[in-house]
Amino acid sequence: MQFSFDTIVNRKSFKSLAVALIASFSISSIANASPLSASLDSRGSFVYPSGAPNASSYDGPGFDTMTAFTPFTNSNLLQVSNFTGQTNGSRLEAFLLSEMACFDGSMANYSNNFGVVNGAGQFSSLIDTKNVDPLAVGALDQTASDDFTFALQSPEGLFYSIDSKNSDGQVAHMLALQVDKDGTVNLPFSNVRGTNPVSFNLLSGDIILFIEDMRLSGNVSSGLVPFASDFDYNDMIVVVRQSALASAVPEPTSLLLLGSAIFGLNRKRKAA
Repeated sequence: MQFSFDTIVNRKSFKSLAVALIASFSISSIANASPLSASLDSRGSFVYPSGAPNASSYDGPGFDTMTAFTPFTNSNLLQVSNFTGQTNGSRLEAFLLSEMACFDGSMANYSNNFGVVNGAGQFSSLIDTKNVDPLAVGALDQTASDDFTFALQSPEGLFYSIDSKNSDGQVAHMLALQVDKDGTVNLPFSNVRGTNPVSFNLLSGDIILFIEDMRLSGNVSSGLVPFASDFDYNDMIVVVRQSALASAVPEPTSLLLLGSAIFGLNRKRKAA
Protein backbone atom coordinates (compact mmCIF):
# COMPACT_ATOMS: atom_id res chain seq x y z
CA MET A 1 0.00 0.00 0.00
CA GLN A 2 1.49 3.37 -1.04
CA PHE A 3 0.95 6.66 0.77
CA SER A 4 4.25 8.51 0.34
CA PHE A 5 4.04 11.94 -1.24
CA ASP A 6 0.25 12.16 -1.87
CA THR A 7 -0.57 11.24 1.72
CA ILE A 8 1.92 13.76 3.08
CA VAL A 9 0.47 16.50 0.91
CA ASN A 10 -3.09 15.62 1.92
CA ARG A 11 -2.19 15.50 5.61
CA LYS A 12 -0.50 18.88 5.37
CA SER A 13 -3.43 20.27 3.40
CA PHE A 14 -5.97 19.18 5.98
CA LYS A 15 -3.87 20.55 8.82
CA SER A 16 -3.42 23.82 6.95
CA LEU A 17 -7.14 24.02 6.28
CA ALA A 18 -7.95 23.52 9.97
CA VAL A 19 -5.43 26.15 11.03
CA ALA A 20 -6.66 28.56 8.37
CA LEU A 21 -10.30 28.15 9.37
CA ILE A 22 -9.59 28.61 13.07
CA ALA A 23 -7.34 31.58 12.35
CA SER A 24 -9.99 33.16 10.14
CA PHE A 25 -12.49 33.15 13.01
CA SER A 26 -9.92 34.71 15.35
CA ILE A 27 -8.86 37.37 12.85
CA SER A 28 -12.49 38.24 12.15
CA SER A 29 -13.19 38.95 15.81
CA ILE A 30 -9.99 41.00 16.17
CA ALA A 31 -10.73 43.05 13.06
CA ASN A 32 -14.06 44.07 14.53
CA ALA A 33 -12.61 45.32 17.81
CA SER A 34 -13.04 48.99 16.92
CA PRO A 35 -15.63 49.13 14.11
CA LEU A 36 -16.71 52.75 14.63
CA SER A 37 -13.22 53.95 13.65
CA ALA A 38 -14.24 53.89 9.99
CA SER A 39 -16.91 56.52 10.65
CA LEU A 40 -14.52 59.09 12.14
CA ASP A 41 -13.37 62.20 10.30
CA SER A 42 -10.73 64.60 11.60
CA ARG A 43 -11.92 68.13 12.28
CA GLY A 44 -8.47 69.59 11.72
CA SER A 45 -8.16 73.09 13.16
CA PHE A 46 -11.68 73.28 14.55
CA VAL A 47 -13.12 76.73 15.28
CA TYR A 48 -15.57 76.86 18.18
CA PRO A 49 -18.84 78.58 17.17
CA SER A 50 -18.92 80.84 20.25
CA GLY A 51 -15.22 81.14 20.90
CA ALA A 52 -13.20 79.19 23.46
CA PRO A 53 -15.59 77.03 25.57
CA ASN A 54 -14.08 78.24 28.81
CA ALA A 55 -14.75 81.83 27.81
CA SER A 56 -18.24 81.33 26.43
CA SER A 57 -19.67 78.86 28.96
CA TYR A 58 -22.72 79.94 30.96
CA ASP A 59 -21.71 77.29 33.50
CA GLY A 60 -18.40 79.00 34.25
CA PRO A 61 -14.78 78.37 33.28
CA GLY A 62 -14.41 75.54 35.79
CA PHE A 63 -16.38 73.06 33.67
CA ASP A 64 -13.79 72.07 31.09
CA THR A 65 -15.10 68.64 30.13
CA MET A 66 -12.29 67.48 27.82
CA THR A 67 -9.26 67.79 30.09
CA ALA A 68 -10.11 64.70 32.14
CA PHE A 69 -9.96 62.55 28.99
CA THR A 70 -6.58 63.79 27.74
CA PRO A 71 -4.58 60.82 29.13
CA PHE A 72 -6.72 58.36 27.15
CA THR A 73 -6.91 60.03 23.71
CA ASN A 74 -4.67 61.77 21.21
CA SER A 75 -6.81 64.94 21.57
CA ASN A 76 -7.62 64.99 17.85
CA LEU A 77 -11.14 66.39 17.53
CA LEU A 78 -13.35 64.22 15.32
CA GLN A 79 -16.73 64.14 13.62
CA VAL A 80 -18.73 60.89 13.65
CA SER A 81 -20.44 60.19 10.34
CA ASN A 82 -23.10 57.54 9.68
CA PHE A 83 -22.17 53.93 10.46
CA THR A 84 -23.46 50.39 10.03
CA GLY A 85 -23.31 47.30 12.20
CA GLN A 86 -20.69 44.58 11.97
CA THR A 87 -21.07 41.70 9.52
CA ASN A 88 -22.87 39.38 11.95
CA GLY A 89 -24.57 42.06 14.02
CA SER A 90 -23.47 44.44 16.76
CA ARG A 91 -24.42 45.66 20.20
CA LEU A 92 -24.44 49.47 20.32
CA GLU A 93 -24.11 50.92 23.82
CA ALA A 94 -24.25 54.49 25.15
CA PHE A 95 -23.08 55.51 28.63
CA LEU A 96 -24.07 58.86 30.16
CA LEU A 97 -21.08 60.24 32.06
CA SER A 98 -22.18 63.78 32.76
CA GLU A 99 -24.92 66.30 32.08
CA MET A 100 -24.42 69.97 32.89
CA ALA A 101 -27.63 71.22 31.33
CA CYS A 102 -30.95 72.84 32.01
CA PHE A 103 -32.54 70.02 29.99
CA ASP A 104 -31.32 67.33 32.37
CA GLY A 105 -34.84 66.11 33.09
CA SER A 106 -35.20 67.68 36.52
CA MET A 107 -38.06 69.78 35.13
CA ALA A 108 -41.10 68.17 33.56
CA ASN A 109 -41.05 68.06 29.74
CA TYR A 110 -37.47 69.32 29.50
CA SER A 111 -35.08 66.45 29.00
CA ASN A 112 -32.40 65.52 26.49
CA ASN A 113 -32.78 62.26 24.61
CA PHE A 114 -29.67 60.75 23.04
CA GLY A 115 -29.93 58.06 20.38
CA VAL A 116 -29.61 57.27 16.69
CA VAL A 117 -31.45 58.14 13.49
CA ASN A 118 -31.73 55.44 10.82
CA GLY A 119 -31.64 55.82 7.05
CA ALA A 120 -35.41 56.48 6.99
CA GLY A 121 -35.07 59.39 9.41
CA GLN A 122 -36.55 57.54 12.41
CA PHE A 123 -35.12 58.35 15.84
CA SER A 124 -34.45 55.57 18.38
CA SER A 125 -33.61 56.50 21.94
CA LEU A 126 -30.62 55.13 23.82
CA ILE A 127 -30.67 57.46 26.85
CA ASP A 128 -33.53 59.73 27.88
CA THR A 129 -32.10 61.89 30.65
CA LYS A 130 -35.45 62.27 32.38
CA ASN A 131 -35.15 60.57 35.77
CA VAL A 132 -31.68 59.15 35.10
CA ASP A 133 -28.31 59.95 36.61
CA PRO A 134 -24.73 59.69 35.33
CA LEU A 135 -23.57 56.17 34.44
CA ALA A 136 -26.98 55.35 32.98
CA VAL A 137 -26.61 53.02 29.99
CA GLY A 138 -28.74 52.33 26.94
CA ALA A 139 -28.23 49.70 24.25
CA LEU A 140 -29.70 48.30 21.04
CA ASP A 141 -28.72 45.63 18.53
CA GLN A 142 -27.66 46.69 15.04
CA THR A 143 -27.47 44.61 11.89
CA ALA A 144 -24.98 45.09 9.06
CA SER A 145 -27.69 46.83 7.01
CA ASP A 146 -28.75 49.28 9.75
CA ASP A 147 -27.32 52.67 8.79
CA PHE A 148 -27.30 54.95 11.84
CA THR A 149 -26.30 58.50 12.74
CA PHE A 150 -25.90 59.65 16.34
CA ALA A 151 -28.41 62.35 17.31
CA LEU A 152 -29.73 64.31 20.27
CA GLN A 153 -33.44 65.12 20.60
CA SER A 154 -33.32 68.33 22.63
CA PRO A 155 -36.26 70.58 23.57
CA GLU A 156 -34.65 72.98 21.08
CA GLY A 157 -34.55 70.53 18.17
CA LEU A 158 -32.92 67.44 16.71
CA PHE A 159 -29.14 67.71 16.49
CA TYR A 160 -26.86 65.29 14.65
CA SER A 161 -23.26 64.16 14.98
CA ILE A 162 -22.90 65.21 11.31
CA ASP A 163 -22.63 69.00 11.20
CA SER A 164 -24.21 69.40 7.76
CA LYS A 165 -27.48 67.91 9.02
CA ASN A 166 -28.00 70.55 11.71
CA SER A 167 -30.57 73.21 10.92
CA ASP A 168 -28.93 76.07 12.83
CA GLY A 169 -26.21 76.86 10.33
CA GLN A 170 -24.59 73.42 9.99
CA VAL A 171 -22.61 73.95 13.18
CA ALA A 172 -21.10 71.18 15.29
CA HIS A 173 -23.31 69.91 18.11
CA MET A 174 -21.15 66.87 18.88
CA LEU A 175 -17.39 66.86 19.17
CA ALA A 176 -15.75 63.46 19.43
CA LEU A 177 -12.54 61.98 20.79
CA GLN A 178 -11.51 58.35 20.32
CA VAL A 179 -10.03 56.42 23.22
CA ASP A 180 -6.67 54.85 22.37
CA LYS A 181 -5.74 53.51 25.82
CA ASP A 182 -7.76 51.57 28.40
CA GLY A 183 -8.13 53.25 31.76
CA THR A 184 -10.42 54.79 34.36
CA VAL A 185 -11.49 58.39 33.84
CA ASN A 186 -12.50 60.40 36.89
CA LEU A 187 -14.83 63.36 36.41
CA PRO A 188 -14.99 65.86 39.27
CA PHE A 189 -18.70 66.51 38.74
CA SER A 190 -21.81 64.66 37.62
CA ASN A 191 -24.63 67.02 36.61
CA VAL A 192 -26.58 70.09 37.74
CA ARG A 193 -28.54 67.95 40.23
CA GLY A 194 -25.44 66.99 42.17
CA THR A 195 -21.68 67.29 42.56
CA ASN A 196 -20.68 63.68 43.15
CA PRO A 197 -17.65 62.59 41.12
CA VAL A 198 -18.01 59.93 38.45
CA SER A 199 -15.55 57.16 37.51
CA PHE A 200 -15.84 55.14 34.30
CA ASN A 201 -13.71 52.42 32.73
CA LEU A 202 -12.81 53.41 29.18
CA LEU A 203 -11.83 50.84 26.54
CA SER A 204 -9.60 51.46 23.56
CA GLY A 205 -11.87 52.16 20.58
CA ASP A 206 -14.58 53.89 22.63
CA ILE A 207 -15.81 57.23 21.29
CA ILE A 208 -16.50 60.11 23.65
CA LEU A 209 -19.12 62.62 22.52
CA PHE A 210 -19.19 66.16 23.92
CA ILE A 211 -22.64 67.57 23.18
CA GLU A 212 -24.22 71.01 22.87
CA ASP A 213 -28.02 70.83 23.37
CA MET A 214 -29.05 74.35 22.24
CA ARG A 215 -29.30 76.11 18.90
CA LEU A 216 -26.63 78.59 17.87
CA SER A 217 -29.36 81.22 18.16
CA GLY A 218 -33.15 81.28 18.23
CA ASN A 219 -33.68 79.03 21.26
CA VAL A 220 -37.36 79.02 22.21
CA SER A 221 -37.51 77.56 25.73
CA SER A 222 -38.38 80.97 27.14
CA GLY A 223 -37.23 81.60 30.70
CA LEU A 224 -35.08 78.46 30.79
CA VAL A 225 -32.19 79.07 28.40
CA PRO A 226 -30.66 82.10 26.66
CA PHE A 227 -31.63 83.00 23.10
CA ALA A 228 -28.06 82.25 21.93
CA SER A 229 -26.12 79.16 23.00
CA ASP A 230 -22.70 79.11 24.65
CA PHE A 231 -21.43 76.06 22.69
CA ASP A 232 -19.27 74.92 25.59
CA TYR A 233 -19.87 71.24 24.74
CA ASN A 234 -20.39 70.21 28.36
CA ASP A 235 -24.18 69.78 28.26
CA MET A 236 -23.78 66.02 27.90
CA ILE A 237 -20.83 63.65 27.83
CA VAL A 238 -21.69 60.28 26.32
CA VAL A 239 -19.40 57.32 25.60
CA VAL A 240 -20.51 55.13 22.70
CA ARG A 241 -19.28 51.61 22.07
CA GLN A 242 -20.07 49.09 19.31
CA SER A 243 -19.09 45.46 19.79
CA ALA A 244 -19.76 42.17 18.04
CA LEU A 245 -22.75 40.20 19.29
CA ALA A 246 -21.74 37.19 21.36
CA SER A 247 -23.42 34.84 18.86
CA ALA A 248 -21.20 36.18 16.09
CA VAL A 249 -18.00 34.89 17.76
CA PRO A 250 -17.44 31.10 17.52
CA GLU A 251 -17.31 29.33 20.88
CA PRO A 252 -13.97 27.63 21.74
CA THR A 253 -15.79 24.26 21.85
CA SER A 254 -17.04 24.77 18.29
CA LEU A 255 -13.52 25.51 17.08
CA LEU A 256 -12.21 22.39 18.84
CA LEU A 257 -14.88 20.21 17.22
CA LEU A 258 -14.12 21.73 13.82
CA GLY A 259 -10.41 20.94 14.18
CA SER A 260 -11.10 17.43 15.45
CA ALA A 261 -13.41 16.67 12.53
CA ILE A 262 -10.87 17.76 9.97
CA PHE A 263 -7.98 15.84 11.56
CA GLY A 264 -10.24 12.82 11.97
CA LEU A 265 -11.06 12.88 8.27
CA ASN A 266 -7.35 12.94 7.54
CA ARG A 267 -6.76 9.83 9.66
CA LYS A 268 -9.51 7.96 7.79
CA ARG A 269 -7.82 8.78 4.49
CA LYS A 270 -4.53 7.44 5.82
CA ALA A 271 -6.12 4.19 7.07
CA ALA A 272 -7.57 3.56 3.64
